[in-house]
Amino acid sequence: MSSPRGRSDVTAAADRIPVEDGAATERLASLLARRPAAVVEAPFRQTKYVALLRAPLVSAGTVLFDLPDGVRWTVEDPEPFVVDTRGGVLRAGPPDELRPVPPSLAGPLATLPGGFSGLFGAGRQEIEAAFRVEAGGGPDEFRLTPRKEILGRILEGIDVRIDAASGLPVRVVLH
Repeated sequence: MSSPRGRSDVTAAADRIPVEDGAATERLASLLARRPAAVVEAPFRQTKYVALLRAPLVSAGTVLFDLPDGVRWTVEDPEPFVVDTRGGVLRAGPPDELRPVPPSLAGPLATLPGGFSGLFGAGRQEIEAAFRVEAGGGPDEFRLTPRKEILGRILEGIDVRIDAASGLPVRVVLH
């Protein structure tokens, strides 16, 4: 398994380079087209802010991009839980008890092109249908904002940095 790593600060909205939506989308699609089938695994730390709780909920684990087949999101702390999209089926549950999630319960994630993993293999039309794309703080950094209200309920946006040589994501921040 390879794990390309890049260091990049999340770019504040005011610091983004204003680029025409179509130009940023075209650049993102061209970078993603360079991506070979690959397996990339990386650690993650997720912080959720819930209005009913004083302190944020923090979880950590690993995310496995098994492109183009899917993604496996494994939460290890505080409670083991897995979401796996590989094989074209959304499955979730404790690590040893994954069960298929009916499309009616997949909700906003079902509106992404090919699911979350499909985003990184999508072409320009699929990206434009799901997101407004803006250039980020660097030439290969982008901010994707959901176009569909249902997806906007759970996702404010995605900051992504793509390695120009490989077409693989080296940083993904979900807001």
